Amino acid sequence: MNASLAPAHSPFGGSVATRVLRCPASVGLVEKVPVHLRRSSAYAERGTALHSAVALLFDDNGPSLESLVGRTIGDYAITHGDVENSLRPVFTHITALLDAPGTEFYLEHRVGFPTIPGAYGTADLLIRIGNTIHVVDLKFGAGVRVTALTPDGDEDVINAQLLFYAAAARHSLREFFAGVETVVLTILQPMSIEADAEMVSSVEVGHAELDGFIAIYRTACEEALSEFPRLARGHWCRFCAARPICPAHTGPLLDLAQFVGPAPAGPNFSILAPPPAKEAYLQLLTGEERECTRPRALMGRNRAVVFPGARHLPKRRADR
Repeated sequence: MNASLAPAHSPFGGSVATRVLRCPASVGLVEKVPVHLRRSSAYAERGTALHSAVALLFDDNGPSLESLVGRTIGDYAITHGDVENSLRPVFTHITALLDAPGTEFYLEHRVGFPTIPGAYGTADLLIRIGNTIHVVDLKFGAGVRVTALTPDGDEDVINAQLLFYAAAARHSLREFFAGVETVVLTILQPMSIEADAEMVSSVEVGHAELDGFIAIYRTACEEALSEFPRLARGHWCRFCAARPICPAHTGPLLDLAQFVGPAPAGPNFSILAPPPAKEAYLQLLTGEERECTRPRALMGRNRAVVFPGARHLPKRRADR
């Protein structure tokens, strides 16, 4: 298929790789959500705008950082804070990499994943320095920190999105990868909720890791297209468009059989009244009063009996 006619986002693309691996059933569920309901958030619009700004900065006749303040890209107007806190740190780091002798790079380049039709994504930045490839993903969200390695029990899990882009780039840009021995996977996230977090998170992988990921991801995608794919709830659901219709999230709300009506409640004597007072108090009530379950408080001679739902307030000590 002509790349220009392909949808902007692949159901098996790099940005959803973690979700596909963890919850193959999400692929089919997302397809059931009408396109007009998959609304982009203000955070996503900001991220898209800053990605585009980075691409502009590295054009042959790109603008200066200062000139980007107030510029509208898409529906987002870039602020002074965006430039100083996000774009400038990223621009400085990337510039240092590109200044190495003999550097070649691809910026915002679409790559296709091997063995899986319709699986593609856009790699933010691919840099070759000697026999090393740097696969760089930019994260402009200021929320949860994303890292190249994530602790999971006794293991550290490599970021699936980075592995996807590395494997897809190796497949799509074979000459660019010829003779490469090491691949460095890097996330640049200048801001997050962790104020003291490092902007750069990296891990080195080899061709064996990329080959292994291709096999694992192909299996997950095949499962996603099967009759009964695995459904699992977790942190990967955070940005999933199918959350409103996902059984893992809505099942308990939609299954009315799970709801059990509360049993009629009688007076709660265990809170304030001593056990012997129970029978004595009931003898004072008429039959109609015994059937009453309306929340209220009744005061006895030397005790208080509290019905469920009523609030008993202790006496305030008088000022002396």
